[in-house]
Amino acid sequence: MTPRVDAGRLLLVEGLFDTMGEARAAGLADLLARAGQVTLLDAVRHDRSTVAAAAAGDGVRLVLDLLPAAAWEAAVEASALEPVPAPEGIDPRPGAAGSPCDERYLIVPCEAGLRIAAVDPEGMQRALVSVAREIVASGQVSPRARADGPALSWRGLSLDAVRHAFSADDIARVIDLIAWHDLSVLHLHLTDVQDWRLEMECEPRLTLADASALSVADYDALVAHAAARGVTLVPEIDLPGHVAAALARVPELAGADPAPHPMLAYLDPRVPAVRAFIADVVAELARRSPGGYVHIGGDEAFGMPEGLYAEAVALAVAAVRRAEKTPVAWQEGARSEAFVPGDVLQAWISPGDAFDAEAARQEHPPEAQPLIELVAACFAQAPFDVPRAAQAGVGILASPQSTVYLDRRYAEASVDPEQNERAARLGFPSYEPEGVLAAAGWVPTATPEVVDAGATVVAAEAALWCETVTSLDDAGFLLLPRLAVLAERMWADGRTVPGNLGARLRGQAPAWEALGFTDHYRSTALWGHDESAR
Repeated sequence: MTPRVDAGRLLLVEGLFDTMGEARAAGLADLLARAGQVTLLDAVRHDRSTVAAAAAGDGVRLVLDLLPAAAWEAAVEASALEPVPAPEGIDPRPGAAGSPCDERYLIVPCEAGLRIAAVDPEGMQRALVSVAREIVASGQVSPRARADGPALSWRGLSLDAVRHAFSADDIARVIDLIAWHDLSVLHLHLTDVQDWRLEMECEPRLTLADASALSVADYDALVAHAAARGVTLVPEIDLPGHVAAALARVPELAGADPAPHPMLAYLDPRVPAVRAFIADVVAELARRSPGGYVHIGGDEAFGMPEGLYAEAVALAVAAVRRAEKTPVAWQEGARSEAFVPGDVLQAWISPGDAFDAEAARQEHPPEAQPLIELVAACFAQAPFDVPRAAQAGVGILASPQSTVYLDRRYAEASVDPEQNERAARLGFPSYEPEGVLAAAGWVPTATPEVVDAGATVVAAEAALWCETVTSLDDAGFLLLPRLAVLAERMWADGRTVPGNLGARLRGQAPAWEALGFTDHYRSTALWGHDESAR
């Protein structure tokens, strides 16, 4: 049996601030203190009694070693560990498009305690969080040597901040949660039919009467909070559909042709004010977002003529490019032919998720029938979106609805009877319920509809839509423990992971609760008597 080192809750780190920088080191120390009650101290900045206490067994001393890229493989080889392939995909960090940061790390025993080697500070952060997760789960740190790293650089969560108006503090807590599970992106959905949730200096009317909107200061603080925890905030404003809220507040954006329904309004690029609006809001969003990508939506523009749709998307894409960012859109954006290699399209419609027009016709009154036909016509093109992207050489952000959409009910009961009542309310009612471990075998880069179309998965993302969410507690109820399962799959992709998934998930519950997610779903598959889940 491998001997273990009693870690207590103190990690004394040599070279913490010098290796990671002030903001990143401080953000990481705050995350570990709150999630795991782990004290992260820089050995150089603390007195000798603290160092002596760590050496005496009250903590673990870690020595950080930032290696030149050329020395990485030699360090792994010297450790006699299996080398971890360099991460694939795209990097959302500022100025790093096409050049992923290296998040791999190596942990080996040394005379002082444990040595952590990495090429980039991101790798150091992932290693330190890994050690903290081990402390939360067992109270100890294993001295065994290990090398690890992600398969994909972009591992994200898409959060709907429109249908539920999360406060800036709530979003910061979600950022902490995803950082704890080594996700690298928070994709923040900020506008939709129901509301425009982000204050824009170029058009104050968008949020003038909305006290729940995120202010400029709120957004800037969230960007900094995320960056200090190794997370990039990728903003999304939805264009040219899903804009009823914007049209209601800025009337001159209305086109000459009436929308088929107020909820299906769209931005008509023939209107000069619309062209200026698209250019201005995209430019401002890009300027305020230091990450390398801006998401322009592009989904479900029901009833919008194809030519107008393509023109509007092209305007948004051009605005992103002028800001020297890379455009991202939902898979329907492929229909515009505005995307090129290096851009990203987010695939979400799996073959089994096709719109059931016949069922909708039977369920809805006669006045809704024309709208059903428009929705059906839009979804009928979905099977061609990813093949179009493949033909254009555009990379795919894999978010298959049937696998990673977390706004769905649980298939198994909770060990807590009170949670079962809540479980009947939360989750989109038309989705099939899913068990907490249903996605445990997902391999993002092998997502069938992407591979079969000849496209390449360059990123992966879970999603939480908030039609039924009324609070952060509701969000946590739907996110956990399923997000932790998906985070592991996005990190490992097709690589083998330890088999004790159930035990590892249960071991992280104290961290979820410390971060404020106390109402995570206590599934019988994990907290009951199902030994196969352990």
